[in-house]
Amino acid sequence: MQKIFSIIALLSSMIVALHARGTLSGTAIANEAQIAYVVSGIPSSLSSNTDTFVVDQIVDLQVAWEDNAPVKVAAGDTDRVLTFRVTNEGNGDDNLTLTYDHNTTSDFAPTHFRIFLDDGNGVYDGNETLVTHLTLHADQNVTLFLLGDIPDDNTTAPGHRSYEVFRATTESNTTTGVDRPGVVDVVVRTGSDEDTGIWEIRDYWFTAEKNATVHSSDHAIHTGTRITYTITYYIGGNAAGQSIQNIVFTDVIPPNTRYIPGTLTHDGTPRTDAIDGDNADCNGTVARLNVGTITGATRHTFEFDVRVK
Repeated sequence: MQKIFSIIALLSSMIVALHARGTLSGTAIANEAQIAYVVSGIPSSLSSNTDTFVVDQIVDLQVAWEDNAPVKVAAGDTDRVLTFRVTNEGNGDDNLTLTYDHNTTSDFAPTHFRIFLDDGNGVYDGNETLVTHLTLHADQNVTLFLLGDIPDDNTTAPGHRSYEVFRATTESNTTTGVDRPGVVDVVVRTGSDEDTGIWEIRDYWFTAEKNATVHSSDHAIHTGTRITYTITYYIGGNAAGQSIQNIVFTDVIPPNTRYIPGTLTHDGTPRTDAIDGDNADCNGTVARLNVGTITGATRHTFEFDVRVK
């Protein structure tokens, strides 16, 4: 009778090992059966032997690109980011190796690839940790950033794309042979997973041009000559519906000239020199303009005057 119970317990251990994703690997499970019976009118009972086994480890990885749409970049950009999520869907701690591959069918080839582990806020802000290996607990997921630099050459025409494959691979191997009830064996279901992120050269860009207008009756530049500096800025290319954010101009007054007070203008509207409620100021040494955001193809100007000493 005890032998029968021992065989049943062993079969049960094999079933749990194959379907134990929800139970942590290494968890001990004990089984003992109690039997009541009557012999010649006399009640009796019997206990089976106690059979103990541990739950095996299931390795199951998932990688997903999180940006949902091609990330717009410009030729010459540095530290551009693709965002991925890696999930340990197995039931035990797993050590992972992180790698990437550039798809050679891409239109252009970024350089200087690096992988960073998110610091917890879901956004790359420069405070992340550079990684090539990672340990994930059961059911844990993390955000990882793949950074690269965009070339500035004739391969980066508007609309061109680069495809970057991000991969996580377990450092575990499937245990060979018959399952050992008292030992944590490893079953690798998905030992490596990958997804592809896309960078795409945008078809619009920010342009700023600076020009100087000399006000001189004798067409010469000398002491006392007045000069107007004009910075014209706008969104070039397919600007409709597009925007550029956080625009701030800082312009140092040139040596051997003197800023003429009260000459700051933005889009033709005068601005005060003081740091106050408007978006421009000049302390005589540096002229500043805080634009914020522009949209569409409208051209904008920032102007101020200096006089040659």
